[in-house]
Amino acid sequence: GSLPSYWLSRLGSHKINIQTLPLSLKNMKPNLRELFKTVQRLRAFDVVLVHHHVDPFLMWLISKTLSHKAVWYSGEPLRAIWENYVSGQSYKINKKIVLNTVEKLYGTPFTVPLRLFYTPIVYIMRALDLDSVRSLKMVIANSHFTKKVITHLYNTKNVHVVYPGVEHDFLPKKKPSKPSKSKLILSVGAIIPMKNHMRLIDALKIVQKRHPNISAVIVGEGLLRENLLRASSDLRNFHILAKVTDNELMKLYSSSRFLVHVAIAEPFGLTPLEAALHGRPSIVSRIGGTGETVIHNKTGLLVDPYDIHEIAEAIEALLQDDELVNEMGLEARRRVLSNFTIERSAKLLLDTLEKAGKG
Repeated sequence: GSLPSYWLSRLGSHKINIQTLPLSLKNMKPNLRELFKTVQRLRAFDVVLVHHHVDPFLMWLISKTLSHKAVWYSGEPLRAIWENYVSGQSYKINKKIVLNTVEKLYGTPFTVPLRLFYTPIVYIMRALDLDSVRSLKMVIANSHFTKKVITHLYNTKNVHVVYPGVEHDFLPKKKPSKPSKSKLILSVGAIIPMKNHMRLIDALKIVQKRHPNISAVIVGEGLLRENLLRASSDLRNFHILAKVTDNELMKLYSSSRFLVHVAIAEPFGLTPLEAALHGRPSIVSRIGGTGETVIHNKTGLLVDPYDIHEIAEAIEALLQDDELVNEMGLEARRRVLSNFTIERSAKLLLDTLEKAGKG
């Protein structure tokens, strides 16, 4: 499929040859012929960096024909089939998302067998995925949490960690204001089950009883939007915003007091780092990679994402203590600028790929 426009814009003036590949299961005969030609051309490269969520068959094809040079940068295992191994919840929790994605990419006819034989197809996809990953030369994970999941799930040892970096686009042009000046609570993330927005809303209801003047905004789109709107109908000063531009999102970060990101088993989580660039601390889940970017009681607070009362207590702690929220915001900004820049991430990724090319 084609690259999203916002990815292309980030390439700027860099002269990078981009070839749009067809999806393997759509118009199968001509598309497979084109994909086989592409794989043959990839033989000329020292390292082939792959990401396979959208087209697992192409990943399998590359892993079997270029196993000595194929490296997977993993944001997470394909949760549509491995959710129970990542978070402990049933893989069926993602069924609606899977059907929606398949319909958008491949068309309605492909959803018919998926609806009828969802579980058997999941098990076939698992076998394909296991075979693919175990054939790779190396896996690079985006966090130690993801590395642990991959090592356990695929029984593979050659897994390295390279943290993602925050884009320059999110760096404010002037010194951030103090977060204590705001009462706005911000959350950013797709409105899907694992982002855990429903429990955040329940926690906000608890907090608003004692702090009636707070306001909250969730930025995101997804299949659960209507569910959230119904659940939040009795919350005051609460909004769900979709299709927000980067500039609008930066303004929201700058005008917020802190970010709440209590996703369940989030592999890494960039939004707390984006908030940190604006001098905002974060309340994040202690289950997942977010615990590697936010230091408890220094750059934010770690909570149990299943406990709405613990989430509410953390929100109240940062609402009540201006000095604490300001100090955490400053420390969060220092930490992200030192450890999570795009330059640092790119250098570590290149160093790791060079090792793969020489090995």
